[in-house]
Amino acid sequence: MVTFARNTGRLVEIRDDGVSRTGAGRVPFTRILTLADELGPNAKVIVCADLRLARPIAPEHADKVGLVVRTSLTRVERGVTLLPSAAVAGMQFGRVFGEAHRGIGTIVGTVQQALDALDDVLTAAERLRLRAFLG
Repeated sequence: MVTFARNTGRLVEIRDDGVSRTGAGRVPFTRILTLADELGPNAKVIVCADLRLARPIAPEHADKVGLVVRTSLTRVERGVTLLPSAAVAGMQFGRVFGEAHRGIGTIVGTVQQALDALDDVLTAAERLRLRAFLG
């Protein structure tokens, strides 16, 4: 199951817990837009997607996910995607999110890299929350 939350400031937390789901291509990445709207009509958010437990998705869904992610990025100041260590899932999500990020996002393999990638755009409270989120 994929969850979306904004618990502190502009930081949007996305986590895939690896539990199988049907309709994987329907993951609501447009939720990012809703969370940004909570801050104001032109507000931008900072996104951290923790996909360490994610399982590969069907190829026909991967392109749909990429398209929806690209659409949501209009409201993202900066993003980081923490990839799964499993080779197949890591390669798949690396391709999907790497193509979708288009200059505002970073693909990383470790928690420290994720923290470093967002450090300069986060407030102190958002940094603390990101550390807690990534555990």
